[in-house]
Amino acid sequence: MDSDADPDPAEVEYLVTPVLDLSNYCDVFLHFQSETVVDDQATQAVVYSLDGGATVAGVAFKYNDTTGTTGPNALFDGGEEPFYAERVLSVAAVAGQPSVVFGFLYQSPGDRWWWALDNIKVTATECEVVGETCDNPVTVAVPSSTNGTTAGASPDNIGACGANNSPAVWFKVVGTGRDITAQLCGSPFDARMSVFDGACAALVCVGENDDSCGAGSRVHWTSVLGSEYLIRVFGSGDGDSGGFTLT
Repeated sequence: MDSDADPDPAEVEYLVTPVLDLSNYCDVFLHFQSETVVDDQATQAVVYSLDGGATVAGVAFKYNDTTGTTGPNALFDGGEEPFYAERVLSVAAVAGQPSVVFGFLYQSPGDRWWWALDNIKVTATECEVVGETCDNPVTVAVPSSTNGTTAGASPDNIGACGANNSPAVWFKVVGTGRDITAQLCGSPFDARMSVFDGACAALVCVGENDDSCGAGSRVHWTSVLGSEYLIRVFGSGDGDSGGFTLT
């Protein structure tokens, strides 16, 4: 991407990847080789989209902000000599997403510098799905924070408590005799949650929620000391899946 032609108008350029289906993948890494001159009037950033490139969901890496003084990954002063680097970025937000696009953004007022890129690739590990069935849930404590994914899990429409045909995983928590709040706030996909009492063959709905905190969900209930509660995490719509953090 070149901004040092003469004359050269103001520009917003993207070099983008094809749409990537990362539904069944965790620990996603973006690799690329880069040579550039960082400029205090230009933006050179790696961004990502979760909807096939229609919108930008976040920034994975940024050389500097528009002032060249602060911002994520502010590395160099503007106008230094060209430098080369091989970079590997861990991008957790795209794991489990079905329509991922990475974009390399060069934005400038015109007649600035350039950014050369080569050998761009994405690597990832397949997700290990745990807690895929009601009778084999993942046990969590109060309080705790547990990462998980529904990517690669199977639908298990139980027909109650907001259930649908999206992939689901299960957790178990033991009642403390006090109020418990289970939440998926900050989830990168539209996550829904149901809480049950009783055995898998005779589940009783304690509560369910969708989108009480952004795209995440939150359920609050008064627990009975020693009682076991099952938490079902699944997508808001049929087929929705992705990574999440249950707290």
